Amino acid sequence: MDGMKEEQENAIEYYNKISGIYDFISNWYYKNSREYAIDKLDLNKGQTVLNVPCGTGVNFKYFQRYLENSGLIIGIDLSNGMLNQAKLKKEKNGWTNIDLELENATKVNQNWFKEFSERKKQIKIDAIFCDLGLSGLPEWHNIIDNMISILSPNGKIVIL
Repeated sequence: MDGMKEEQENAIEYYNKISGIYDFISNWYYKNSREYAIDKLDLNKGQTVLNVPCGTGVNFKYFQRYLENSGLIIGIDLSNGMLNQAKLKKEKNGWTNIDLELENATKVNQNWFKEFSERKKQIKIDAIFCDLGLSGLPEWHNIIDNMISILSPNGKIVIL
């Protein structure tokens, strides 16, 4: 088996296992840093935010402080366990502006975005938030390059 593929499968398995307690750990350790970083996105109502990886959706409540259930939050993650937790948050809070995608972050590029945007009525990415899981992804530097390539002019990217 390809070493990188095996490493990725191990990471998916790990995040699937901890998805139920991830928010507790993450909020305890990164709450202040997360609030500060998301504030730097300068979000406004109606904007589109790409969150890679979105994990359990722990960032969604912070985005919603600015978006107020308007615009679009695109959450991308490779772990079904994490996305299931994000879906529960979305449903529990009645957030209608969140689209969750099971996707490999290395595949999120201009071609991916073009197809996604056509399904979503030609959206643009106003802000990108990459947080804790990015450092564990293979080819993270290519992922950042791809994110920047789909960011709208004058858009912001924040990496925590």
